[in-house]
Amino acid sequence: MKINGLKSKFNKKNGIGKFKGIHEGKSAILFASGPTRKKYEPFEGSQDCIKAGVNAIYNHNTSEEIEEFNYWFFGSEYFVRKEGRDKAEDMDSLCFDDRFKNMIKLTSAYEDGKSHGEIGRGNITPERSRELGAIPFENNLETFSNDLEEYATLGHSIVFPAVQFLLYTGIKKIYLVGCDGGWADPGCAQEGDGHLMYWWKEYKKFITEYYPDVEMVSINPVSLRGIFIDAEVEG
Repeated sequence: MKINGLKSKFNKKNGIGKFKGIHEGKSAILFASGPTRKKYEPFEGSQDCIKAGVNAIYNHNTSEEIEEFNYWFFGSEYFVRKEGRDKAEDMDSLCFDDRFKNMIKLTSAYEDGKSHGEIGRGNITPERSRELGAIPFENNLETFSNDLEEYATLGHSIVFPAVQFLLYTGIKKIYLVGCDGGWADPGCAQEGDGHLMYWWKEYKKFITEYYPDVEMVSINPVSLRGIFIDAEVEG
C-alpha cells in the first residue's frame, strides 16, 4: 500500500484544498450503483449525514433524494450513461439539470483522459470537467492520497477517489451504500470483481494506518462483508 506517490498537476490550481476539513467530525453516506442499493432505506440519523453519489445516481435515487445530495462524483461519461440504461442522458444537459444545481460536482480526471486502457472509455479530462461545471481532481492507479491538494488520488473505481475526498474533508464515519465490489453489473454483486476487491482490502489498510479514528460501515454488504463494519438496513 503506497501513499502520496504522484504529484498532482492540477489539484491545487482547481481549488481542492478548500475542502480540507470542512466536514470535520460529521458522518457521510456514499451511494454507489451496486444492486444492494435497492435494499437501502433511510436510518436514524441519516438525514443529518453529508450525502454523496457516484455515476448514474439519477437512475438509483428519486429527484427529491438527489436534491439533498452534497456531492456528485463521476469520472467517465461512458459509465454514467451506461449505468443509466433507459434513462441515459446527454452529459451536458444532465450536469446542468435542476436536480444537480445545488450539489458540488467533482470528476476524477486524468490529464490525457486515459486510465484503464479498454475499460477507460469516456474518461474525463480536466478541460471536459470544467465544461460540465465540475471540479476535476487527478487520479492515478498506484497510490492513495491523504493530501488531495498536492497528490493524485487512487482510481480504479469512482468510489475510491470519492472516499479519499470524504476523508480529506474530515468525515469521521462513512456509510457505504451499493458498494458491491463490481462494475455496476448485477453479476458482480455476489462474488465481487477480483481486481476491485484487492483494492478494497488495500483501502482497509490505508484507512487503518492514516485515518484510525474513522469508521467505515458497509450497509447490507455482500462482497465487502467482513472488510469494514457490517450493518443490515432494509425497509
